[in-house]
Amino acid sequence: FAGSPHPPGTEEYFYCMTGRFRIQVEDIYYTVEAGNLLCFDGHLRHYYAGMQGFKQSTGLSIVVQIPRV
Repeated sequence: FAGSPHPPGTEEYFYCMTGRFRIQVEDIYYTVEAGNLLCFDGHLRHYYAGMQGFKQSTGLSIVVQIPRV
């Protein structure tokens, strides 16, 4: 599924709890396995896919927006 692009300066962290995910950020693909964390610029286009189905793959996405000063 597609992630929502966030404002510039946003960081996104994706932690895979179980299974495996394939995450696309712009034109780059990452495989994130259980126990791994991926960090990327949240304003970029990104997509998530459970490689073992969502019933066996669970993950947590954390979005950090840095306030403008």
